[in-house]
Amino acid sequence: MRIRRQPFSLIELVVVMAIGLLLLGVGALALRPRLSEARRLDQLGRELLNFCARVRVQAMSSGEERRIVLDPENRQLRATVVVPEDEAEESLAAEQAADSGSSAMAELKWKLPDGVNLELPEAGSSAELEVFRFFPDGAGAGEHELTLKLGTRERTVAISRLTGMVRLTEARTP
Repeated sequence: MRIRRQPFSLIELVVVMAIGLLLLGVGALALRPRLSEARRLDQLGRELLNFCARVRVQAMSSGEERRIVLDPENRQLRATVVVPEDEAEESLAAEQAADSGSSAMAELKWKLPDGVNLELPEAGSSAELEVFRFFPDGAGAGEHELTLKLGTRERTVAISRLTGMVRLTEARTP
């Protein structure tokens, strides 16, 4: 005896499709915070790269070494002029002139947003820690790699010693 199978009705197909779309919507909402976290971290990484590029351009246009220092108390990176020890007195006069508003170069700062952590492999106890240094010829030096952390995501910022280019990579997980 043969059993005759009835095809699915249109209503049954619509109900199955509605349940499937509902499950997809719930799944997308569950993943949304993780995606926005990754986007925010990528945006912060690009901002940091832009900050480093501006400091590098300042070093090349002014003909003076520039360094980026981390100020952990204020949670910010600052660009400063590197002054040789024999020119320290002249530098003091230059700083006073800069404070009076006669400086052509603006001081660059990048504040670390709340909720984002910045890690260095060798974080010292000093008030300021040099992170990167840029030379007038465009080359750079960096003793550290910076790791930006937001939630479970990480991005690493490193500098090329030869070209001075700063790159952003996804941090490796152990």
